[in-house]
Amino acid sequence: VIGLTGSAGKTTTKEEIKFALEQFGKVYATKGNFNNNVGVPITLCDIDFDADYAVIEMGMSHFGEIERLSKVCRPEICIITNIGWSHAENLGSQQGILKAKLEILEGAAPSAPLIINGDDPLLAPLKASITDRRVITCAAESRNADYYADNICVCGGCTAFDIVCGGKCIDHISLPCIGMHHVLDAVIAYAAATEAGVKDGIAEKLSTFRLDGLRQHIEHKGGHTLVVDCYNAAPASMKAAIDVLCSIEPDGNGRRAAVLGDMLELGENSVHLHKEVGRYAAEKGISLIICCGSQAKYIAEGAAEAGTETFWSDSKETVTDFMREHLREGDAVLYKASRGVHMEEIISSYYGE
Repeated sequence: VIGLTGSAGKTTTKEEIKFALEQFGKVYATKGNFNNNVGVPITLCDIDFDADYAVIEMGMSHFGEIERLSKVCRPEICIITNIGWSHAENLGSQQGILKAKLEILEGAAPSAPLIINGDDPLLAPLKASITDRRVITCAAESRNADYYADNICVCGGCTAFDIVCGGKCIDHISLPCIGMHHVLDAVIAYAAATEAGVKDGIAEKLSTFRLDGLRQHIEHKGGHTLVVDCYNAAPASMKAAIDVLCSIEPDGNGRRAAVLGDMLELGENSVHLHKEVGRYAAEKGISLIICCGSQAKYIAEGAAEAGTETFWSDSKETVTDFMREHLREGDAVLYKASRGVHMEEIISSYYGE
């Protein structure tokens, strides 16, 4: 039983772990977002008795929720993908979020290793501070992690890199997507599959993994290169998506533009964090930032303060009208917002069904 939680990236990481393990046994994984106090028990009751692996995603919005889920699942491998700002309105701070995520250990077997994001400044110190179980660090940037990506190369919509463990290159992965966050997810999935007993073939399997649904994918439509990432949003994933946009060359005289919506459940830090995303987008050189939603107003403010052309409205129709007047042929356009914003409605309205 592999249990995982985190502020972002947990669903993609869950799917990658499931994908990596499927060739070695029967795998059952959390379906959709059935990751809360109702969804996890339903998930567990639905597992076939002959399953070899169970990959259980655990979400939460309050203290105590992950602890209960962990005691129900009793994970033999635990994973925390990162510590962001989601649910800060209930948990008070990132330290509170860290404390809540660490509840995953409450029901874990004493021998269960904890796999963490070694690039995360709140998680990385756990390698030294947790002494009663193995802590395994995974990274896309740090070279001090137990598993890390090296020789990263982005070309033609793919990201290739080596997996290094113990100072030695042990494998090579070529992901059919771009973005450092996807590299990190894959490194975590590789470590998890290895801890689950898989000896080889992990990299080959992960190299054929595809993102689906509203999670980040790149397509060409209406004269634009679209980066569609409407499944969810938090400050870290917003910045990661902006980085992906910046890695794409617009066609002809096109520019890079971002259509951004609210990041929900950020509590009292919401205004500051939205402005920070706006400033980040401006500093990365995004030419036009279009915002929709009551909180996204502050993304526009942050970007405008940094000198970038912006537009904001609380109306999807108004935003779509503005896009029709100001987007150009050849533009590369990012669409990103929390799921509750339904950013896909703007995409459908602008480009048609």
